[in-house]
Amino acid sequence: MAKTLALDWDGLLSAVGQNLGYGPDPEILSAKQLGVLSKVINGGYRRACYPPGYAWSWMKSVQEVVKTKADIWYYPLPDHIANIEGPLTIVSTTTSYSPIKLVHEGIIRQNRSAGATTSGRPALAAFYHKAPEPGFPSGKRIEFWPTPDAAYNIEAKVQLEPLPLSKENPSPLGGPAFGQLFLEA
Repeated sequence: MAKTLALDWDGLLSAVGQNLGYGPDPEILSAKQLGVLSKVINGGYRRACYPPGYAWSWMKSVQEVVKTKADIWYYPLPDHIANIEGPLTIVSTTTSYSPIKLVHEGIIRQNRSAGATTSGRPALAAFYHKAPEPGFPSGKRIEFWPTPDAAYNIEAKVQLEPLPLSKENPSPLGGPAFGQLFLEA
């Protein structure tokens, strides 16, 4: 049971289940009824997150994008990152670094194909989508040039991509204030 007024997956199942005539207790529902509820809830979530002509401010966040490792120049990105607005910054409590410029991935390829196999503090980064493959299930990746020479914590302002709500991902983005609006959608 929720300890706050914020709506979570169980609260949504109960409220939407009641509205659809299934009753307020999701524990007694069949797999088919739970599937219908999931479709209805996530359809409402999608409509509430992407209203025509409006962009929610909470759909953008400054957060860690990746932790680099020495000698690795490309990384998969988590599913919840829809886009990077750049520039990227290296988080450090001891050193001040210049921002990492966000560029088209062709610039990174040009630098690599020119024989520039240098490593050092990343100066350029490219974010792009590629067909999903092992290790990159979302198909979203970020590449750096030069190749990082050490571990760096890199953050940026990102656009969030809401993941479908479920038992494993129970809380909608937007916090408690968004919950009631979402329920109405």
